[in-house]
Amino acid sequence: MNDIKRYRKELERLRNKVSNMWTHTEQDLDDLSKVGLKKQIGHISQDINELVGDISHQIESFKNPQVCSHCETDQVSVCEPCLEDMEEKL
Repeated sequence: MNDIKRYRKELERLRNKVSNMWTHTEQDLDDLSKVGLKKQIGHISQDINELVGDISHQIESFKNPQVCSHCETDQVSVCEPCLEDMEEKL
């Protein structure tokens, strides 16, 4: 269950990063000069690059995880219910 909480927290963090990009577009852009608009576009570009990097990192960390089929954690050890199931099968 800890992994599910960790994944949820990571997804919330990524969602917040996407939401924060709107702060650059919700301003009154009509009054900005060409330099001001370029600055806002630069902020958006930087936010997107960071987000893509974060998502790419998460994708790599999710590839081929060794996950317990019962509790769905990525721990190397076997959880208690699985151990009990294994004992019953023996």
